[in-house]
Amino acid sequence: MPLPTLGLRLRDRLGPEASQELSDAFEEAQDDMLTIAVERYEARLTGVASEWRTELYQTQSEIRQEMARMDAGIRITFAEGLSNIRKEMSEMRVDVIRWSFLFWIGQVIATATVVGFMLKSIGH
Repeated sequence: MPLPTLGLRLRDRLGPEASQELSDAFEEAQDDMLTIAVERYEARLTGVASEWRTELYQTQSEIRQEMARMDAGIRITFAEGLSNIRKEMSEMRVDVIRWSFLFWIGQVIATATVVGFMLKSIGH
C-alpha cells in the first residue's frame, strides 16, 4: 500500500523534520492496521477451518455409522439367505434319496420278475 504523500504547503509549514515524522507516523499507523487486519483474518480463517474440520468429522462419523448399519443389515440378509439355501438343499437331498430308493426298488422288482420268467421258462 503506497504511503500518503504530503503536499508542498504542508511540508513547507511543518518543516522537513516534522514532515518526516508525520510520514513515519502514517507509515507506522498503516503497518499497525495491516498487522491487525492480518491477525483478524488469520483468526477468522482458523475459526472457519476449525468449523469445517468439526463438520467434516461429524459427517465422517455419520457415514461410518450408516455403513455399519448397512453392513449389519447385509450380514443378516446374507445369513438368512444361506440358511434358506441350506434348508432347500436338505429338502432336495431327502427327495433325491427317496427317488433313488424307489428307483432301486423298481429295479429289484423288475430284475426279480425277469429272473422269475427265465426260471419258469427253463423249468418248463
